[in-house]
Amino acid sequence: MSESQLKFLREVVPAALVESLSDLSDLELTFTRQPKGLVLEIAVIDVVSHVPPESAGRTATFTRMLGAATLAIELRDATTNAVVARAVERREIARHSRYRSDRNWNQKEVRDAAKRFGAAVRDQIEEFTAKSARTVAAR
Repeated sequence: MSESQLKFLREVVPAALVESLSDLSDLELTFTRQPKGLVLEIAVIDVVSHVPPESAGRTATFTRMLGAATLAIELRDATTNAVVARAVERREIARHSRYRSDRNWNQKEVRDAAKRFGAAVRDQIEEFTAKSARTVAAR
């Protein structure tokens, strides 16, 4: 991946996650470690881009798959640093049909994929905390 593509990923993915996590229903999002809190660690690893380098001439590139990445999530207890939940998932940005690959379209697809990932992370956190609350209340 080019340096500009990496820079774009480093800006878009965290922004999409912060936006999605700001909608957590029963949890408060903070960027400082709190006692009795949970620490969320997210990593995007093994990024594979199928986007060809941009050419200087008038050419068209068509593709079905933009790329793929592995997403790793850990939820830790802020006091003990013990891992309370962990997930690893491979995601692909692909279409059923071919489409014309250009910078604007590709960036839109990456933004949309980051938003879907953020929503999935939010849903997983809410599901985990709901189950944890039921478990604690049952004791």
